[in-house]
Amino acid sequence: MPEKDFIGVISCLIELQKCDSEIRDLERKMEMGPSKINGLEEDLEVVEHELDEELGEIDSCLKEKKLFEQEIADLDRQIEKSNDKLSQIKSNKEYKAALKEIDDVKFNKGQLEEKLLVTLERLEQVLPKKEINNDRKKELKASFEKERREVMADIETIKAELSELAAKRVQFTAVIEKDILGHYNLLLSRKAGIAVSPVVKGVCQSCHMAIPPQRFNELIRGEKLMECPSCRRIIYWGDDGRLKKEEEIPDSGVSE
Repeated sequence: MPEKDFIGVISCLIELQKCDSEIRDLERKMEMGPSKINGLEEDLEVVEHELDEELGEIDSCLKEKKLFEQEIADLDRQIEKSNDKLSQIKSNKEYKAALKEIDDVKFNKGQLEEKLLVTLERLEQVLPKKEINNDRKKELKASFEKERREVMADIETIKAELSELAAKRVQFTAVIEKDILGHYNLLLSRKAGIAVSPVVKGVCQSCHMAIPPQRFNELIRGEKLMECPSCRRIIYWGDDGRLKKEEEIPDSGVSE
């Protein structure tokens, strides 16, 4: 292959690989968006549930307070009526029975007053949290909505970048021969998204295996497309001064 043709082909392949790596990274970021939103929603639900439980306890205490106060008021009216009837009772036996009934009502009232006191003491502890919890729920929802909007904005930005990269990719694929492009695409699908790799100091930068000296010398001459004998990726000399710029292909972490 003439030098000019080789440099043109390998340069296009390097740029195509760079483009595909950027596309892959952006697609990963975009996939993380919905997961992040779901995570934020789950965190919000957990905290809201905790706050709702505290608010539920406050409401329960308020209902108990109202109920006890109502029952105590009913007993006070009952005691008042019983006291009014005492003056009308003529039988000593009936009088004692009425007094016993009043004492029983007073006892029940005392029991309710003790329960009311416990409820009031509990309310003193939890009631101040009601406004705080309501405010915190509003803040959490506002924070969630803000982060959700930011994530959605990032996704839209990524979509725009992917659209640009897709157009850029078409430009590169249009000038690469079909058989070379087919081989590149096959490697891309089988080699963790890395089909083209530089060789630096005699070592493939994707699988980190050394290139045999004789093949490395061929690679330096840059007369034909070559592949790594270990991982089978398309390789090029990373220090080749004929290339417009040195390209770094991300390490796939796969040595196959």
